Formats: sequence, structure tokens, C-alpha cells
Amino acid sequence: MTFSLFAMDGMGGGDAKLLAATAVWMGLNIHLVEYLVVSTIIGGLLTLAILFYRKSPLAIITGRNPFLRHFADDTTGVPYGIALGVGGLLTYPDSPLMVWALARLAS
Repeated sequence: MTFSLFAMDGMGGGDAKLLAATAVWMGLNIHLVEYLVVSTIIGGLLTLAILFYRKSPLAIITGRNPFLRHFADDTTGVPYGIALGVGGLLTYPDSPLMVWALARLAS
């Protein structure tokens, strides 16, 4: 799945690898769907925020900052790894692997 997103230029290579790796940690169940939905919502909000920032006068002022220069550049994409990371942090505590690990620690 992530290879096809990368091949169609819909996602960067690093983001595709991160999504594939974190999907393994979630397992092939409803928690994977929860992770994908949460990451998609966060990614959409992040994309809107970056697009609004790029169209604002603030982007002209802060565009020379080394950190914000990437966000202000219209020719670069959106760093979707941020959304995947936040989505993973929000959904991982309920994943079967984490529940199993916590149960083993508690016993």
C-alpha cells in the first residue's frame, strides 16, 4: 500500500516507510484503522495549517528562518511524518501489543 502511494508521488519515501513500520506495531485489526484515521485527520489539519501559513504575510517575513523556510516554500510538500508520529502516539496505548506489554508488567 505505501509503495503504491510513493510510486504515485502521493507520499514521500520516508513517510511511506514510517507508515509501514508503524502499521506493524498496531497489528492487522481495528486499531490499525483507528491509527490511519487519526493520522489522516491530523495530516489534513497540518496540511491546512501549512497552506494557510504559505499564503499569509507571515511566510514572507519568516521565510528566511532556517526552520520555517521549508514550510514557507510552495515547491516542497507537507512533512506527513509529523502527522504519522502524532497519530501513533495517540493510538498506540490502546493497541494490542501495548495492552499485552502492560499486562505482563502488571503481573
